[in-house]
Formats: sequence, C-alpha cells, structure tokens
Amino acid sequence: MSEAPSPSSDSLPGEGEYGAARRAEHLLHWLLTLGAAGYAWQLVGLWVAAGGLIGLILLISSTNMILFAQFGSLRAVRLNRWIWVILTYLGLAGFVATRAAA
Repeated sequence: MSEAPSPSSDSLPGEGEYGAARRAEHLLHWLLTLGAAGYAWQLVGLWVAAGGLIGLILLISSTNMILFAQFGSLRAVRLNRWIWVILTYLGLAGFVATRAAA
C-alpha cells in the first residue's frame, strides 16, 4: 500500500502539499499586483497608482464573486485573478509604448 504524502513544514495544519502550493500561488499573484502598482507609480505618480491598485482589487474581487456565484469553481476564480494581472501588465506595456512613440 502507498502512504499518504506527509504535509510539508510550511503547510498549515490539515493543509498538505496542495494547499501550500495554492497559498504560494496566491501570494505570487499579490506580489505581481503590487509590482504593477509600483511600476504605475514610476510612470504616472502615486495617486494614479494607488487608485489603480484599489480599482484592480475591487475589480478582481467583484468578478471573483460573480464567477464563484455563477459556477462555484475556485479554478475559475484563480484563472480570473491571473487574467486581470496579465491584462494589467499588457495595459502598462501599451501605455509605455504609446508614451515612447509620442
């Protein structure tokens, strides 16, 4: 018989390897979101970056609630988070490209 995998030392009680990986992925998402806000701060200033960060948090949270209520899937919620982060970085890249062209 095979034994169940033992939880890693960085896992919460009752969490196991999968939960620790999910937590690390969630923290990476927030690190990238804060990185986008920091980059926006360099480009346009503190208040625009702070407003963009608050707006992004509200946007991600509201779409997560809608997706979870509609489908009941945490996978859809996780995918939604990453889609918004990717779109944010693409928007910042487009902003930089149009600003450089001007």
